[in-house]
Amino acid sequence: MSIILEVQNKRWDPGVMIVRREGFGEVELEEFHRFLARRYVVDVVLAVKRRYYVSRWAPLSVSWMASKKKRGLSLNVWEATSLLISSLNCWKRSGLWHVGFNKRRFYPGTRLSVLTVARFLEYGTERMPPRPLFRSVQKYFERNMEEYLKVFKEGGELR
Repeated sequence: MSIILEVQNKRWDPGVMIVRREGFGEVELEEFHRFLARRYVVDVVLAVKRRYYVSRWAPLSVSWMASKKKRGLSLNVWEATSLLISSLNCWKRSGLWHVGFNKRRFYPGTRLSVLTVARFLEYGTERMPPRPLFRSVQKYFERNMEEYLKVFKEGGELR
């Protein structure tokens, strides 16, 4: 069992050492991974809304900030409209949990997919510096896996 982050397009096995130590059975392991995938979505959204990682990112360009203000868009780094964040989801396919975006979801009136915009933001482009959100949340998860396990065992709710 594993979780795949669609922006990174690679396998991630959160808490594998913890799971081995706890002796999870197949059903419990499946539920834990489901919990982690859902929790990951919640934590990414919270990171954007509460601007957790802004201090680590290059600021938006002056021209882009002015354009966002003029059009009444969010001044948040990872958000202009709510489309990108509202498109984030988790699902299970082929025995793996995926966290990411629907590849067929596009910005209105464009051929630009939400997944492409997320990749641009995460890894940067020739003209835009990277603003790693998914990788930052993943590092947070890895450092705090014991807490996530505790919340899972106690039947805790997502934030």
